Amino acid sequence: MPGSGFVLDRSMGSAWTPSSVGAPGVHGDGLEMVPHGWMIDQSFGHVEHQAKEVAILVPFAERPAAMEPRSDPMPKILRPLDPTDRALVAALLDDARISNAHLAERAGVAPSTALVRLRALRHSGVIRGYRADVDPAAVGRPVQALVAVRLRAHDRAVIDSFARRLPTLPEVVQTFHVAGADDYVLHVAVPDAERLRDFVLDHLTTHPAVAHTETNLVFAHSEGHRGPLPG
Repeated sequence: MPGSGFVLDRSMGSAWTPSSVGAPGVHGDGLEMVPHGWMIDQSFGHVEHQAKEVAILVPFAERPAAMEPRSDPMPKILRPLDPTDRALVAALLDDARISNAHLAERAGVAPSTALVRLRALRHSGVIRGYRADVDPAAVGRPVQALVAVRLRAHDRAVIDSFARRLPTLPEVVQTFHVAGADDYVLHVAVPDAERLRDFVLDHLTTHPAVAHTETNLVFAHSEGHRGPLPG
Protein backbone atom coordinates (compact mmCIF):
# COMPACT_ATOMS: atom_id res chain seq x y z
CA MET A 1 0.00 0.00 0.00
CA PRO A 2 1.29 3.54 -0.70
CA GLY A 3 2.79 5.62 2.06
CA SER A 4 1.80 9.06 3.24
CA GLY A 5 2.02 12.18 1.12
CA PHE A 6 -1.05 11.57 -1.02
CA VAL A 7 -4.34 13.38 -1.39
CA LEU A 8 -7.64 12.28 -2.87
CA ASP A 9 -10.73 14.34 -3.63
CA ARG A 10 -13.06 11.44 -2.98
CA SER A 11 -16.30 13.35 -3.52
CA MET A 12 -15.12 14.84 -6.84
CA GLY A 13 -13.57 11.64 -8.18
CA SER A 14 -10.06 13.02 -8.62
CA ALA A 15 -6.84 13.34 -6.68
CA TRP A 16 -3.09 13.77 -6.97
CA THR A 17 -0.11 11.65 -5.93
CA PRO A 18 3.62 11.61 -6.71
CA SER A 19 4.74 8.69 -8.88
CA SER A 20 7.98 7.64 -10.45
CA VAL A 21 8.50 8.19 -14.15
CA GLY A 22 8.30 4.99 -16.17
CA ALA A 23 6.04 3.12 -13.77
CA PRO A 24 2.98 1.34 -15.22
CA GLY A 25 0.11 3.71 -15.90
CA VAL A 26 2.28 6.79 -15.38
CA HIS A 27 1.96 9.78 -17.71
CA GLY A 28 4.85 11.89 -18.97
CA ASP A 29 4.43 14.38 -16.12
CA GLY A 30 4.73 11.64 -13.52
CA LEU A 31 1.01 11.33 -12.78
CA GLU A 32 -0.54 7.94 -12.21
CA MET A 33 -4.04 6.65 -13.02
CA VAL A 34 -5.66 4.85 -10.07
CA PRO A 35 -9.16 3.54 -9.32
CA HIS A 36 -11.75 6.12 -8.29
CA GLY A 37 -12.89 5.94 -4.69
CA TRP A 38 -9.54 5.05 -3.15
CA MET A 39 -9.25 6.79 0.20
CA ILE A 40 -5.73 8.11 0.69
CA ASP A 41 -5.02 9.78 4.02
CA GLN A 42 -1.76 11.64 4.52
CA SER A 43 -2.09 11.44 8.30
CA PHE A 44 -2.28 7.64 8.45
CA GLY A 45 -0.64 6.69 5.16
CA HIS A 46 -2.99 3.94 4.03
CA VAL A 47 -5.29 3.20 1.12
CA GLU A 48 -8.70 1.62 1.09
CA HIS A 49 -10.11 0.45 -2.26
CA GLN A 50 -13.81 1.17 -2.78
CA ALA A 51 -14.66 1.43 -6.50
CA LYS A 52 -13.54 0.57 -10.03
CA GLU A 53 -13.80 3.88 -11.88
CA VAL A 54 -10.74 5.86 -12.92
CA ALA A 55 -9.37 9.02 -11.35
CA ILE A 56 -6.16 11.02 -11.64
CA LEU A 57 -3.83 11.53 -8.67
CA VAL A 58 -1.87 14.79 -8.31
CA PRO A 59 0.83 16.09 -5.88
CA PHE A 60 -0.40 18.63 -3.34
CA ALA A 61 2.67 19.74 -1.38
CA GLU A 62 2.98 23.52 -1.14
CA ARG A 63 0.49 24.07 -3.97
CA PRO A 64 -1.33 27.41 -3.68
CA ALA A 65 -4.66 26.96 -1.96
CA ALA A 66 -6.37 29.25 -4.46
CA MET A 67 -6.11 26.86 -7.40
CA GLU A 68 -8.20 27.11 -10.52
CA PRO A 69 -11.24 24.80 -10.33
CA ARG A 70 -11.58 21.83 -12.67
CA SER A 71 -13.32 22.56 -15.94
CA ASP A 72 -15.44 19.41 -15.97
CA PRO A 73 -19.01 19.88 -14.73
CA MET A 74 -19.62 18.97 -11.10
CA PRO A 75 -22.93 19.01 -9.21
CA LYS A 76 -23.20 21.74 -6.58
CA ILE A 77 -24.43 20.22 -3.33
CA LEU A 78 -24.97 22.67 -0.48
CA ARG A 79 -24.35 21.42 3.03
CA PRO A 80 -23.89 23.14 6.41
CA LEU A 81 -20.37 24.38 7.07
CA ASP A 82 -18.58 22.63 9.90
CA PRO A 83 -15.78 24.21 12.01
CA THR A 84 -13.11 23.05 9.54
CA ASP A 85 -14.91 24.65 6.60
CA ARG A 86 -15.33 27.87 8.58
CA ALA A 87 -11.64 27.94 9.47
CA LEU A 88 -10.64 27.42 5.83
CA VAL A 89 -12.97 30.18 4.61
CA ALA A 90 -11.71 32.58 7.30
CA ALA A 91 -8.07 31.91 6.36
CA LEU A 92 -8.76 32.47 2.65
CA LEU A 93 -10.60 35.72 3.38
CA ASP A 94 -7.44 36.91 5.15
CA ASP A 95 -5.14 35.76 2.33
CA ALA A 96 -6.46 34.03 -0.78
CA ARG A 97 -2.88 33.32 -1.93
CA ILE A 98 -2.01 31.25 1.14
CA SER A 99 -0.31 27.93 0.38
CA ASN A 100 -2.16 24.71 1.05
CA ALA A 101 0.33 23.77 3.79
CA HIS A 102 -0.25 27.03 5.67
CA LEU A 103 -3.98 26.83 5.06
CA ALA A 104 -4.05 23.38 6.63
CA GLU A 105 -2.05 24.68 9.59
CA ARG A 106 -4.52 27.53 10.10
CA ALA A 107 -7.44 25.10 10.06
CA GLY A 108 -5.70 22.49 12.21
CA VAL A 109 -6.01 19.67 9.67
CA ALA A 110 -3.74 17.63 7.41
CA PRO A 111 -2.81 19.21 4.05
CA SER A 112 -4.68 16.41 2.27
CA THR A 113 -7.85 17.24 4.20
CA ALA A 114 -7.46 20.96 3.49
CA LEU A 115 -7.12 20.35 -0.25
CA VAL A 116 -10.14 18.05 -0.43
CA ARG A 117 -12.27 20.44 1.65
CA LEU A 118 -11.21 23.43 -0.45
CA ARG A 119 -12.19 21.72 -3.68
CA ALA A 120 -15.55 20.80 -2.19
CA LEU A 121 -16.11 24.43 -1.12
CA ARG A 122 -15.34 25.62 -4.64
CA HIS A 123 -17.52 23.09 -6.41
CA SER A 124 -20.45 23.63 -4.03
CA GLY A 125 -20.35 27.37 -4.75
CA VAL A 126 -19.35 28.50 -1.24
CA ILE A 127 -16.11 29.89 -2.70
CA ARG A 128 -17.04 31.63 -5.94
CA GLY A 129 -13.56 32.68 -7.04
CA TYR A 130 -10.35 34.55 -6.23
CA ARG A 131 -9.66 38.11 -7.33
CA ALA A 132 -7.43 41.10 -6.70
CA ASP A 133 -8.70 43.87 -4.42
CA VAL A 134 -7.96 47.01 -6.46
CA ASP A 135 -8.14 50.54 -5.02
CA PRO A 136 -10.43 52.53 -7.39
CA ALA A 137 -8.60 55.79 -6.65
CA ALA A 138 -5.27 54.21 -7.59
CA VAL A 139 -6.62 53.36 -11.05
CA GLY A 140 -8.07 56.79 -11.71
CA ARG A 141 -11.57 56.38 -10.22
CA PRO A 142 -11.51 58.35 -6.92
CA VAL A 143 -15.16 59.52 -7.03
CA GLN A 144 -17.61 56.85 -5.92
CA ALA A 145 -21.38 57.03 -5.66
CA LEU A 146 -24.46 54.93 -5.01
CA VAL A 147 -27.12 55.62 -7.63
CA ALA A 148 -30.68 54.50 -6.87
CA VAL A 149 -32.73 53.76 -9.99
CA ARG A 150 -36.52 53.50 -10.12
CA LEU A 151 -38.08 51.96 -13.19
CA ARG A 152 -41.37 53.00 -14.76
CA ALA A 153 -44.20 50.61 -15.63
CA HIS A 154 -43.10 49.76 -19.14
CA ASP A 155 -42.52 46.99 -21.60
CA ARG A 156 -40.85 43.95 -20.01
CA ALA A 157 -38.40 43.61 -22.90
CA VAL A 158 -37.18 47.19 -22.35
CA ILE A 159 -36.69 46.60 -18.63
CA ASP A 160 -34.85 43.30 -19.22
CA SER A 161 -32.61 44.99 -21.77
CA PHE A 162 -31.79 47.74 -19.27
CA ALA A 163 -30.97 45.23 -16.51
CA ARG A 164 -28.67 43.21 -18.79
CA ARG A 165 -26.82 46.34 -19.85
CA LEU A 166 -25.96 47.59 -16.36
CA PRO A 167 -23.06 45.19 -15.62
CA THR A 168 -21.47 46.00 -18.99
CA LEU A 169 -21.08 49.72 -18.22
CA PRO A 170 -17.43 50.37 -17.27
CA GLU A 171 -18.37 52.92 -14.58
CA VAL A 172 -20.45 50.36 -12.65
CA VAL A 173 -18.60 48.46 -9.92
CA GLN A 174 -21.59 46.54 -8.55
CA THR A 175 -25.29 46.26 -9.32
CA PHE A 176 -27.92 45.52 -6.67
CA HIS A 177 -31.49 44.55 -7.55
CA VAL A 178 -33.47 45.65 -4.50
CA ALA A 179 -36.98 45.73 -3.05
CA GLY A 180 -38.72 48.93 -1.97
CA ALA A 181 -39.31 52.25 -3.70
CA ASP A 182 -36.27 51.78 -5.94
CA ASP A 183 -35.49 48.85 -8.22
CA TYR A 184 -31.71 49.03 -8.55
CA VAL A 185 -28.78 50.51 -6.65
CA LEU A 186 -25.58 51.00 -8.64
CA HIS A 187 -22.15 51.34 -7.10
CA VAL A 188 -20.30 53.63 -9.48
CA ALA A 189 -16.65 54.74 -9.52
CA VAL A 190 -15.47 57.51 -11.89
CA PRO A 191 -12.61 60.02 -12.27
CA ASP A 192 -14.57 63.15 -11.27
CA ALA A 193 -17.98 64.71 -10.67
CA GLU A 194 -18.36 65.65 -14.33
CA ARG A 195 -17.94 62.04 -15.40
CA LEU A 196 -20.49 61.01 -12.78
CA ARG A 197 -23.02 63.51 -14.11
CA ASP A 198 -22.45 62.33 -17.68
CA PHE A 199 -22.90 58.71 -16.63
CA VAL A 200 -26.25 59.41 -14.97
CA LEU A 201 -27.51 61.51 -17.89
CA ASP A 202 -26.25 59.30 -20.71
CA HIS A 203 -27.08 55.88 -19.31
CA LEU A 204 -29.88 56.35 -16.76
CA THR A 205 -32.15 59.40 -16.85
CA THR A 206 -32.52 59.32 -20.63
CA HIS A 207 -33.27 55.59 -20.75
CA PRO A 208 -36.93 54.82 -21.57
CA ALA A 209 -37.19 52.27 -18.73
CA VAL A 210 -36.01 54.71 -16.02
CA ALA A 211 -38.50 56.87 -14.13
CA HIS A 212 -36.25 58.36 -11.43
CA THR A 213 -32.65 58.38 -10.17
CA GLU A 214 -31.06 59.57 -6.95
CA THR A 215 -27.28 59.91 -6.60
CA ASN A 216 -25.45 59.74 -3.25
CA LEU A 217 -21.71 60.41 -3.09
CA VAL A 218 -19.61 57.97 -1.06
CA PHE A 219 -17.22 59.73 1.32
CA ALA A 220 -15.73 56.59 2.88
CA HIS A 221 -16.08 52.85 2.53
CA SER A 222 -14.96 49.96 4.72
CA GLU A 223 -15.21 46.22 4.24
CA GLY A 224 -17.37 44.21 6.60
CA HIS A 225 -17.36 40.54 7.55
CA ARG A 226 -17.88 38.37 4.44
CA GLY A 227 -17.56 34.95 6.03
CA PRO A 228 -20.13 32.81 7.85
CA LEU A 229 -21.77 34.33 10.90
CA PRO A 230 -20.45 33.14 14.27
CA GLY A 231 -22.55 30.69 16.21
